[in-house]
Amino acid sequence: MKSQIVIGKRAVQEVLDRAPERAIQLYSTSPVDNAPCPIKQMSKDELDTLTHSTSHQGIALKVADPEPLFLEDLFDAKIIVMLDSIFDPQNVGAILRAAECFGADAIITSKNRGCPMTPTVSKASAGASAFVPHVEVSNLADSAQRLQNEGFTLVVADMDGDENAVWPDKLLLVMGSEGTGVQPLLKKRADLIVRIPMYGKIASLNVAQACAVLLDRARR
Repeated sequence: MKSQIVIGKRAVQEVLDRAPERAIQLYSTSPVDNAPCPIKQMSKDELDTLTHSTSHQGIALKVADPEPLFLEDLFDAKIIVMLDSIFDPQNVGAILRAAECFGADAIITSKNRGCPMTPTVSKASAGASAFVPHVEVSNLADSAQRLQNEGFTLVVADMDGDENAVWPDKLLLVMGSEGTGVQPLLKKRADLIVRIPMYGKIASLNVAQACAVLLDRARR
């Protein structure tokens, strides 16, 4: 059984409230009275080592992952988010949180062009990493092409995009890194390129904020 470590008070509580049956082991630096799984008390240093993080807030939860998904499992989805070269765990976690809040059906990441699903990602996602279906692929461009063949509209977020685009019912939203953006091959294959109009003095949002805005537009 595959599992992940969720850290932080809010993230752990979200999982315990919404999916207690998936809790395997709770780790805490202070006594815990009730939990739907075994509880192990340990020192802060031990928890630092277990989670490879110092931002766990004294609590972590080992959670059973759902059954692994493959790209074919997403053919009937409506909204999928693909992450291209986003390596910052805070941004990946915030995108997962937005995806869960706005009802995206899944997240697609690359095996070597992005951040792995670490405890830091889980904390930044406020527990959403345990709930948003996730598919890891070897080649983003090939995977996008397969989804296009299944009727998905490939939507790329870019500063040169359309502010007033008509959003499709079935879409694959590609978010690229703040430094280099979406890789040229994916951008070339895009069916629709969109951007968010800016009204302030700062020219752009970070990638997680932009993803949340675009997911809201897609839902509306």
